Amino acid sequence: MRKRILLVDDTLTVTAVERLVLGPHYDYEEARNGEEALQKAQTGRFDLILLDLNMPIKNGVECLRGLKAAPATAGVPVVIVTTRGEEEAQSLCRALGCAGFITKPLDRQALQETVARLIGQ
Repeated sequence: MRKRILLVDDTLTVTAVERLVLGPHYDYEEARNGEEALQKAQTGRFDLILLDLNMPIKNGVECLRGLKAAPATAGVPVVIVTTRGEEEAQSLCRALGCAGFITKPLDRQALQETVARLIGQ
């Protein structure tokens, strides 16, 4: 069975690049904000979530808190993919339970290696 990844970003270009970089090895679903991501994560089974921090309605930090608080999604690895690379943001997300942190613009190799490390190919 193919691994499922939830791509969470309010920018269509970013999720398109993530799909392109990761290739056809996975099944993808997308969410445009943290609220939509929480809803989709509760109703679908995902092996990994790629999550932006800066989004409307519910930002990435709020979404990460919700994902880690819910029994159905607490064990799903979450990788933060964001322009906010400062140490404070990274420390907060790691403390909340994220499994990785990748800054934009996306580093193709870093994204591929992180995903392969967390869920294989």
